[in-house]
Amino acid sequence: MSEEKFYESVVEEVQKDFQKRQQERKGFEAQWQLNNNFLIGNQYCSINVVNEVEDYEKQYFWQEREVFNHIAPLIEARMSRLVKVKPKMSVLPVSGEDVDMKSAKVTKDILNSAYLKLNLQDVIEKATYWSEICGTSFYKVLWDSDAGKVVCKNENGGDVKEGEVEVVAISPYEIFPENSSCENIDDCLSLI
Repeated sequence: MSEEKFYESVVEEVQKDFQKRQQERKGFEAQWQLNNNFLIGNQYCSINVVNEVEDYEKQYFWQEREVFNHIAPLIEARMSRLVKVKPKMSVLPVSGEDVDMKSAKVTKDILNSAYLKLNLQDVIEKATYWSEICGTSFYKVLWDSDAGKVVCKNENGGDVKEGEVEVVAISPYEIFPENSSCENIDDCLSLI
């Protein structure tokens, strides 16, 4: 088998696997969309037999379609309580010796600086929002090669930068586990 044919077969296999995962998760996505509809006040919708969210009309001409949004105030109240909890990273010294105490203090200061620089409180709030709507959310740690100080010029005259770590909240719409019933990422053999 040629190298080109091998890569084509790998791509085809991944695409088939992705389509299978999309189909398997269709029910979850319909529920997430229904939750979002209820949150924004569209209560006159439901999930049909093919796992799609659809609006339903009045059955009789005399019926009213008033909206009494009970979901949004609940979510807003939960979010306000959850956002007040501000997780902070801490460091414990290995021993009571002066060197270990100072080392722990410096490490804690570095972590707090990174927490502020990466704006982790906003990332946590966004992840909490997705978790409230969909039941789950993810954090993705990236390397941004376009951030940081300029260290030199490349051969094209462009800037080469140090790079920085970036943490972002990812909605569950973007993650496709091999099995939707896995409770932990560690239980999955693969993610797309």
